[in-house]
Amino acid sequence: MWYPNLTHLRNLSAISLAITALMTAACTTEASKPIKPKEVTIHRDEYGVPHVVAKTSDAVMFGAGYALAQDRLASMELSRRSAVGR
Repeated sequence: MWYPNLTHLRNLSAISLAITALMTAACTTEASKPIKPKEVTIHRDEYGVPHVVAKTSDAVMFGAGYALAQDRLASMELSRRSAVGR
């Protein structure tokens, strides 16, 4: 059985740190500005279906995620409590 020595672990951690830094730099551009809640409008019809309206597609995706989180809050809480063991 092969056990990694300290040099291998240092190299692996340096590589993973470099990859993380490169991915973070690639993801943070001028176009990815924080979305303000005022930019997104969520309207629910009589059946409770959310209709998200916004100017950009990023804002629409943020609103859709927010509406989904509102709908699934109880199941997320039950999953969290189940994982903790309560």
